[in-house]
Amino acid sequence: MQLEKKVAFVTGAASGIGAAGAKAMAREGAFVVVTDLNGAGAEIVAAEIRESGYSAEAQALDVTDDDALREAIAGAAAKHGRLD
Repeated sequence: MQLEKKVAFVTGAASGIGAAGAKAMAREGAFVVVTDLNGAGAEIVAAEIRESGYSAEAQALDVTDDDALREAIAGAAAKHGRLD
């Protein structure tokens, strides 16, 4: 597993390429922070990752809000000790 013990922060991950990327990183061993403006969709993707036996959490995030984005990144890094 190429991403074992890594922490990934994926934006736009409630659907499409973002969701596929989040799931691929999880399959490679990363803990994935799934973020999207659509918080319910992010939670669905995170739940699918967890149901597959991998690790993820979800967070609603508007990446056009610079302060919210900085806070989310800093909060995830503090919670998990780093972002890779």
